[in-house]
Amino acid sequence: MQPLDLDASLPFLQRAIEDSPLVILITDRSGRIEYVNPAVESVAGYRREEVIGQTPALFRSEQTADEVFEAMWETILAGENWCGEILNRKKNGDPVWISLSISPLRSDDGEITHFVGIQEDITERKLVETAIHASEQRFRDLIEAMPSGVVIADMEQRLSLVNHAFCEIVSIPREQATGMDLRRIVHPEDLATLERETRRRSRGHSGSYDLRILRGDGEIREVKMSASPLVGNDGTIREAVGILVDVTEERRLEARVRALARFPEQNPNPVIRVATSGEVLFTNAAGKDLSPLFDSGSFQRVRPEWRGRLDEVYRSGRQQAIEIETGSRYFFTTICPSLGEGYVTLYGLDITATHRAMDEASRAREQALEASRVKSEFLANMSHELRTPLNGVLGLAELLSTTQLDDEQRQYVDDLLLSGRRL
Repeated sequence: MQPLDLDASLPFLQRAIEDSPLVILITDRSGRIEYVNPAVESVAGYRREEVIGQTPALFRSEQTADEVFEAMWETILAGENWCGEILNRKKNGDPVWISLSISPLRSDDGEITHFVGIQEDITERKLVETAIHASEQRFRDLIEAMPSGVVIADMEQRLSLVNHAFCEIVSIPREQATGMDLRRIVHPEDLATLERETRRRSRGHSGSYDLRILRGDGEIREVKMSASPLVGNDGTIREAVGILVDVTEERRLEARVRALARFPEQNPNPVIRVATSGEVLFTNAAGKDLSPLFDSGSFQRVRPEWRGRLDEVYRSGRQQAIEIETGSRYFFTTICPSLGEGYVTLYGLDITATHRAMDEASRAREQALEASRVKSEFLANMSHELRTPLNGVLGLAELLSTTQLDDEQRQYVDDLLLSGRRL
């Protein structure tokens, strides 16, 4: 291929410039426009004659910062090319995004004499980019607002996106979680599950599975993971999106429900459920200790005299507590109605030991009262038996005190009278 003869091809080159959809303009060193092709009219809305003699400031929008133009002039005056995107303004005031490249033109002695600029209208592209950015932002806002944890990870389990809820679940700051290997926080016993599910994602399958997570604070949480592969434009799968729901409390509640479901049968005290018709719906092993409730030889129905009482409790809608004696044992029994369900439940508590203790305390009290009565009678009798002869002694002592006595004798008589009066 022969090189292009510039002198012979000038008309051809001129036609190419004139017909170009790109705005091509030439300015002098000060920025005064000396040439512009017809594309300026479709891009900026100006006729060629309106632009010649002006500076590119004619197209300038106030939305482009001064620093951008200062950097541009500094670059091209230094003899270097400058490329960038700026927001200009059309003649009618409409904004127009321009991809601009400027190159200096030099004279034979190397001095910069002119600049040539090429402008491409990229408004449509910028609108698409803005729409894409807005869409991405809405996507991120949606992900961030979700109450469940959301992650995007590659097939090596490296996290490229995490939301706030995920960071809360795992108790790890976002800056640490982003880029982290998911396997780092998965319980060692669940790593095989994670690897198996990752292989399924790589084959294009979605699925849900349970994992235990080791939180940053050391706590173990149970999560339900729902994951789906992300298929690229070329049909390859390089990433997967996962949604995590913390089900720790749910699992604990399920365990409590299962325990409660086993409670009646395992309860060492009687638990009996009776329909208002008198049919026994359920009784645990200890419930059979309340034998007075049941028909003779059967634990399928309650005695007729109890049916009316249980039905009365059910209709009242209020709990009732009673004491049931089975001969040698006593049960404090609470009858609980289940309104709308057609049955009552009896919960018995063996209080035989309490009864025995109360009986023993009653007998001890009676014995103490009898002992007190006997004591009082004894003291009363003793007082009577002592008072009769003592009165005689005191009388004789008083007569003796009226006789002639020496000091020692009188002291003896006074002591006798004092002791007798005290008795």
